[in-house]
Amino acid sequence: MDATVNSDEFVGKESAFTNVEPNLEEPAILPETAVLNDILATSMIPTSRNKFAYDITAPNSVLDSYITSKSFNVSKLKNAPLAFKALACSRSDAAKNNVLSSDSDILVDPEYKVLSQVVFQTSQRVEMMIGYARDMNNEPMLSTPIWQPIDVSLIKESDTAVCRLVYEELAELGLETTEEFKLPVQNDIFIISSRDVTRPSVAPMVTDPTASNINVDTKNELSRNIKYATSNIIIQSSDKDSIEKNISKKRAVAKRASSPPITRGGY
Repeated sequence: MDATVNSDEFVGKESAFTNVEPNLEEPAILPETAVLNDILATSMIPTSRNKFAYDITAPNSVLDSYITSKSFNVSKLKNAPLAFKALACSRSDAAKNNVLSSDSDILVDPEYKVLSQVVFQTSQRVEMMIGYARDMNNEPMLSTPIWQPIDVSLIKESDTAVCRLVYEELAELGLETTEEFKLPVQNDIFIISSRDVTRPSVAPMVTDPTASNINVDTKNELSRNIKYATSNIIIQSSDKDSIEKNISKKRAVAKRASSPPITRGGY
């Protein structure tokens, strides 16, 4: 900085540069700029599908390949997401937008690529938990629940079902969510119930009069037979002095102290 400050020797006394402290911190990025950068980066993501892949009249489309394949399943095609049906049947009068007959391809056009990915490729399905996987001892593993697509016929009015949301992945139908579009879902695990699950349901306590007479051995055996139960019953070791044993010792000492002394020769 000294060579710059002393520039008055070369350009005149009125032209000296001001000696300022350097600031090497990067300027703050506006929130709008960050969002714009994310959108631009997302729009540059390459896509492997175009609108002709979902055109049922076009040869070698995903539907044509799936229908002629050995893994064709009418039920899977029937239960496909509505967004997929709207895209494949967009020429129908029931569809709001005729995507297939438009001049541009919204699945490839950078201007509409983000919107088309969110609408047609990020569908989610609802699954319900039906139980837990079993280990080699046929015990339920609570960390490995079993999920299946929700079936309302299995849920009764008094039941409570644990459900979750997962992204629909049907590669044979061209439904594959790009990792950049797998946004975090709030409350992806939820409960379906006809009652207020926030209020705990407390079962009435039934007292067995014979329970107080169960000895310690029986309680320990019961604890070993109950799964996931522990017991804090303490059994004192027989090697240690119990209260009753200590009392007996004190009585014996007091009895010996109160006995008359015995002298040799009867004196």
